[in-house]
Amino acid sequence: MTDNPMSLNIPIYILAGGKSSRFGNPHDDKALAEINNTPLILRLAEQLQPIANPLTIVADRADKYQHLGLNTIADHQPGLGPLAGLHRARSEEHTSELQSH
Repeated sequence: MTDNPMSLNIPIYILAGGKSSRFGNPHDDKALAEINNTPLILRLAEQLQPIANPLTIVADRADKYQHLGLNTIADHQPGLGPLAGLHRARSEEHTSELQSH
């Protein structure tokens, strides 16, 4: 997804590193489950895009959602839960702030 010139410039991070263990098959990625032939994570990203800049997915691998055109960063330590994902998002946001000044 590209930057939106009409965005509110709010950095938004979607945590998508879960194991999907409560979703049925733990090998299925719940973020890729589809509604009307569109993956859930892409539907969410499209809804948030008007206010997001940047919109970033935090997952276990940086290339996990590349095929959807979503900017994705990897958890520093995958499998440690949502707090680790939040830590990764904050460290990315801090790095971005330093680079913009």
